[in-house]
Amino acid sequence: MKISLRRPADDRQQVELHFERRLPTFPVRKRRVGPFVFDETTIDGRQPLPAIAERMATLTRGQIDTEVVAPARTFLEMLERLLFEVPGVISLTQLDAYGLSVRIGRCFDPKQVAAEVAAVIAHLLWPDESFELIECEHEPAVDDYCI
Repeated sequence: MKISLRRPADDRQQVELHFERRLPTFPVRKRRVGPFVFDETTIDGRQPLPAIAERMATLTRGQIDTEVVAPARTFLEMLERLLFEVPGVISLTQLDAYGLSVRIGRCFDPKQVAAEVAAVIAHLLWPDESFELIECEHEPAVDDYCI
């Protein structure tokens, strides 16, 4: 499986990972700023991860192509490992069904952190498959994932 790594030029503390398989769906929270309400899918270690994992399991049911025996427990393990065990990860944001943005601490190597994040996700969701992390300068296109 190929996983595309993109580093936005305007934000050196962020990396985007684009998978060729659908990711679990992050729950959307409403955030109010003055009179405006924004949808937010950012997850960090200050939030109630068990509740988020339960919601992810509900939202993802039937959406991903891998069978997860205990989805809430698997998603909780994924979030805990990403947020508390991978050095440098500050927060995770779902970009779309196949993409994830990772906010990284300033003193960490973005490529190394991205590789560890990709390894955790691939191991938990697709344990029988190996993955290749491909760094690209542009928006990932369909051809980037095709062999």
